[in-house]
Amino acid sequence: MWRYAFLNLCFVLLLITLLSIQHSAAVFGPGRDQWERYVFTVDGESVRSSRMPAAFRRAAAFLNDTWRRGKFFNEWLMEYNASQWEFLRASSPVETDLLDVKFHIANAEVFTEAMRETDRAIKELDRAAISLHDVQTLVKPDLARQLTNISSEITAAEMNEQKGNAIPGAPFETIKADLDHLIRAVRVS
Repeated sequence: MWRYAFLNLCFVLLLITLLSIQHSAAVFGPGRDQWERYVFTVDGESVRSSRMPAAFRRAAAFLNDTWRRGKFFNEWLMEYNASQWEFLRASSPVETDLLDVKFHIANAEVFTEAMRETDRAIKELDRAAISLHDVQTLVKPDLARQLTNISSEITAAEMNEQKGNAIPGAPFETIKADLDHLIRAVRVS
């Protein structure tokens, strides 16, 4: 993000302008009661949101959605960079395959949460399930139960994606945490 200096400068100038307008309207604008109907929170909703003009409500929702998507892309980029380093230091094929599963889960999360492309998310979950199935023959028997749990979590997440009633972020974060735990166990054994 910091590589685009001009865009960052424009963003900072826009932010300063909006804060200046808000401050000057609060100080020099109409009475307090008239100003309160334009107050909004970070989520784009407030107690008095029904009195906000529709255009302002849409703009606040758009900014909130853009911020949320940017946050997911930023987290994915950090996970991608971390996974590349972990691939380089992987000590066994099992660990490499588990890292591949985790990468596909992260991709599915981005496709679901940021891009709203459930078809691509389902494909990534399928790839993760296939990679996890390949690992089952390589993993030690004492870790097989954890693999089965992760496999069932991936299947449940895929079913939720197909139905369209996925809980935002929850199953993906759980699967990634379980995979991290399993990867640590593989490294130790």
